[in-house]
This record gives sequence, structure tokens and C-alpha cells, in this order.
Amino acid sequence: MLKVKDEASIGKYKVLFLDGPIPLKPFTCVLVKGIKMKATMPYDLKNSIAIESNETFINENVEFC
Repeated sequence: MLKVKDEASIGKYKVLFLDGPIPLKPFTCVLVKGIKMKATMPYDLKNSIAIESNETFINENVEFC
């Protein structure tokens, strides 16, 4: 399980910077704060995912689904 170490807001997206590499298995969503959300991979940002949200997720666990 990975943890959010930092984040950035870009328009309607929240980019979550994680404390380790993204799993190699395919995924279409993440579970953060008990909420299942659609996730995308931002280009050129290592160990990060983007979700549509305006909440804060620093220090939260991230599960891939």
C-alpha cells in the first residue's frame, strides 16, 4: 500500500505524489479515504496519479483497484 506524500491542484484534478512506484498491474481506480475514484496517470510525473477531487489527501493510504 502506498501513501500520499504531497499533492497539487490542477484545474478539476488533484495530482497525488506517492511514496513509491505505481504497481505494474493494470488499474482503473484507486481507493483513498474509503472512497473509490477513477484515476489517471499524469505524463512525466514519476510516482503520481491524478483524480478528480478538491479534497486533501496528504498522508492517506492509496489502494489500486
